[in-house]
Amino acid sequence: MKHPEMIMDVLVPTTSTNKVYKEQALLDFAHGIRTHGDNAVVVENFDMPDLHQLESNSVGVYYGALKPSRLSYDQRVQVKQLMHHFYKNCVVLETPLIDRTEPINTEFRVGVNGYLRNNAKWAWHDIDQDRVKKFYKNRKFNIDIEWSTDRGNDILLIMQNHDDLSTHGIDSFQWTIDTIKKLQLYSDRQIIVRSNPFHEKQETGRVLEFGEKLKQMKNVKFSYSGHKQPLQSITDQLNDAWCVVCHSSGSSFDAITKGIPVICLDESCMAWDVCGHDLSSVENPVKPNTVPWFEKIAMIQYSREEFRSGECWSYIRTLCL
Repeated sequence: MKHPEMIMDVLVPTTSTNKVYKEQALLDFAHGIRTHGDNAVVVENFDMPDLHQLESNSVGVYYGALKPSRLSYDQRVQVKQLMHHFYKNCVVLETPLIDRTEPINTEFRVGVNGYLRNNAKWAWHDIDQDRVKKFYKNRKFNIDIEWSTDRGNDILLIMQNHDDLSTHGIDSFQWTIDTIKKLQLYSDRQIIVRSNPFHEKQETGRVLEFGEKLKQMKNVKFSYSGHKQPLQSITDQLNDAWCVVCHSSGSSFDAITKGIPVICLDESCMAWDVCGHDLSSVENPVKPNTVPWFEKIAMIQYSREEFRSGECWSYIRTLCL
């Protein structure tokens, strides 16, 4: 479906990312924009958009969250800041929520002016049931989740990277200590604290110091990548989990699709709608109907093929008017 009555001019700088597969996703997105009769101006080869390109377009498209914590001379930051200065609406491509295939993802979530549940415009307000059926046709789970009755016994507490915008700048280490103390008011279960790989790369000394603190806490184990062993897979840890507790981690999706209840504590979490939010419920965690939520996800996650065909743009475009 084309939109000849209102041609939209869209700027797509591949310089918003430094990963080749993400650049390719942006090029596919630009192709889909053109398929619908709109104009897509692509900026490549590490160039910055010039003033004419910025002023002559009305919407921007980029990959990845705008993280002010990154150095000001980081070109990715500069490109995104420029587009937000000139445009009311910027389309943001980010990592997928379901079936993540890192280090190279083949699907992406797509929002406007953000990438968190409560800081973006999403195309989930009008559910297209044909798209929902197509999206889940080859997935390995039923969207009407049957909550597991044969769960493990551990509380899996998941830490997050301090650079993750969904943490809103909290100190992940102190947050974890405080959360453990609160959980122990309501449960005697063993708590497994899962480290974040980024912490271990960026703050090795603090991770080791933090591990020593956890050793002093009753019935708490710390799961992290030591010098002799890799971090245990999230799948294996979920097999032993009674429930998952997190601030706003994307790992909540991994848990829910396996039928493991989640308690998340911040509304920016994309899984907020199907999680509990009160630590006092840890022994009887919330197990809501998941169908409406999974239908929403089908409207905000797309493959590169759906970028290129223009299917994604057909849903996102109305959010940019």
